[in-house]
Order: sequence, then C-alpha cells, then structure tokens
Amino acid sequence: MGVPSKEETKRKRGKTKMSGVALNEAITVEFNLKGQPIGAESIGLSSFLGPLVREIVPVTFSDWRKVAPEIKEVLWKSIQVRYKLDRSWKKDYVFKTMGALWRASKSRLVKDIKEAKNDEERMKLKPDNIKSITEWKAFVREKTSIVFRVHRLFLIYDLKQLN
Repeated sequence: MGVPSKEETKRKRGKTKMSGVALNEAITVEFNLKGQPIGAESIGLSSFLGPLVREIVPVTFSDWRKVAPEIKEVLWKSIQVRYKLDRSWKKDYVFKTMGALWRASKSRLVKDIKEAKNDEERMKLKPDNIKSITEWKAFVREKTSIVFRVHRLFLIYDLKQLN
C-alpha cells in the first residue's frame, strides 16, 4: 500500500453556517471614506454576509439582479437585526458584496456538480434552500448540458482575447 498523496490527505474547511442572529443591540459598523467597512465589527459583518446569502438565496436564480425584492427585503431585515447600517450607500455596499458572494458560491457549486461522478453525488450537493427536487434536477441538467459548456468556453475565449 502506497503513501497517500498530498491531495488525498488534504482536509478542507466546510461551508460556514449561520448560528444565531439575535442580539440585544445592533452592532455599529464604521466605514471609511471609500465606503468600505473598517474596524473589528467589519470582520463580523463580512463573516455574516456569506452564510446569510447562501442560506436565503437559492442558486437556481439565473442572475443576482433577478432575485425577488421580497428575498432582498428578508436579507436586509436579517442584517439590520444584527448590524446598524443607517445610510443607503451602506446598503448598496452590502448588497453589492452579497451579490459577489452569491455568485462565487454558485460558481463553486457548479464546479462541484461537474466533478460529481453520478446523480447520487449531485443530489447530495442540493442546498437546503432548494425545496423542490424537480427544480434542483433542472438546475443540474442546465449546468451539465452541452449548451452551457459551449457558452462557457466562448466566455473564457472572449476574456482571454480582452487580456
């Protein structure tokens, strides 16, 4: 029996999950002149946004901009319970950040779907916020289709031409 390779023994950190969100008082987060959160509280805010958006917004939306206003309202109220963000430009920053986090999470999930060896492994990847098996199977079918792969290749080719 051989020695396991570095890839076989490498442990990966799992996804961060939200524990409790209720606090006695909302935390004030300071922002610098560029509109970026700073200070110790900014770390907590950043750590809070990723799990929040992953748990509430299903990956089955084709685009962050198409997320229903009702879902965005739930996100914003969840943030306001924990953090005091009183200016509209702070809300803009938070939603821009959540959009980027959501897209990155969706991209990692699609990569995992493509690497899965069979349908059973793909079913295990289904996020909890997707209730319908039919909706999940349609999402997987779309992301593993020839049309999606060809479209992706053209996007990669176009990006390389720009550089």
